[in-house]
Amino acid sequence: MTAMGKVVFPGPGEGPEFRFALDRFLVKGGHSQASGLFAVMEYAGAAGQVEPAPHLHRTFEETWFILEGEMRLIDGNQIIAATRRVYLLVPRNVSATFQVMGTFPYVGWESSPPGCTLD
Repeated sequence: MTAMGKVVFPGPGEGPEFRFALDRFLVKGGHSQASGLFAVMEYAGAAGQVEPAPHLHRTFEETWFILEGEMRLIDGNQIIAATRRVYLLVPRNVSATFQVMGTFPYVGWESSPPGCTLD
């Protein structure tokens, strides 16, 4: 799955997996596929969980696109309910967390720089 002259097309359920608490991430395109500029991950969050702890990123924006389910983004000043086909952008230096709502897992895309950390 490299982009050096090749189209990248991981299918449903494909891509390197990692977990954070009860949540699952599948890396659909990482730095090796995107010339080091960004990463796209499929994310499945466990219903009812509020995680991670409120945090901010100083060097990049974080974007989300909801595919299934519902989540609440909590940024300290407001609570935003996001459902299927909603796009969210968390700017640099904005502290936020989220909660998966309902009884079904949330599934969505997250895009951020590869190897991003809480900085």
